[in-house]
Amino acid sequence: MRHLLILISLLSTLSFIGCRDESDAIYLIDRAESLLKSDPDSSHILLDSIAVPDNLSDKLLARWCMLSGKVADTLYTDLPYVQQLLRAQAYYKSTGQSKNKRRLVCIWGVRMWKIKRTRKR
Repeated sequence: MRHLLILISLLSTLSFIGCRDESDAIYLIDRAESLLKSDPDSSHILLDSIAVPDNLSDKLLARWCMLSGKVADTLYTDLPYVQQLLRAQAYYKSTGQSKNKRRLVCIWGVRMWKIKRTRKR
C-alpha cells in the first residue's frame, strides 16, 4: 500500500511538472503586440523577456516569431533562430494559415536582404 501511495504521488508530481503554464508568456506577447506600432522598443524588451521561447507551444512560438520578426525589421535587431522560424513555419503550414506562413517568410527574406545589402557597403 505504501509503495502504491509513493507511486501515485510521484506520477502526480511528474504530471504537474509536465504541464505548461504559458499565461505569463501569453500576457507578454499580447502586450508586445499592442505596443508594436507605438513603441517597438518596449515590444522588443517584452519579447526578449521570454527566457526560453523554444519551450512554448507551437502556436505561441509562431506568434512570438511573427512579432519578433516584425520588431527585428523595425529596429534592425536580430531575428529568431532558424530552428524557431522553421518550427513556426511548420505550425502555420499544419494549421492551414498560409497567409501567416507567407508573412513569416517575407519578414525573414526582407531581413536577410537588408543584411546582405549592408555587408556590400
